[in-house]
Amino acid sequence: MICPNCGTRLPEDSTRCHFCGYVIQQENNRANSYIVIFTLAVVLLAVSLLLFVVTGKIKIDTRLRAILCLIAGVVVTWIYWKISSWMTRRISGSRP
Repeated sequence: MICPNCGTRLPEDSTRCHFCGYVIQQENNRANSYIVIFTLAVVLLAVSLLLFVVTGKIKIDTRLRAILCLIAGVVVTWIYWKISSWMTRRISGSRP
């Protein structure tokens, strides 16, 4: 974690900057988790629908095509989640 006031690197569980004394307010993890869940659901829905529309001219059963598009959407959403988690850790400066 980095102090928003002076930029000093701090331990993740810090509540106060040891350099400038700035009081650090912890983020609301519940609200952040809802944002993440909503974003992943939107990505899953968008990818699945896009694939379903794009594959419309393929001569296979509609139900099978829908299932395959949903599976592909889940895979793409999982990859999106992993990449965004990795980028968030890199930007915030924390290490896994």
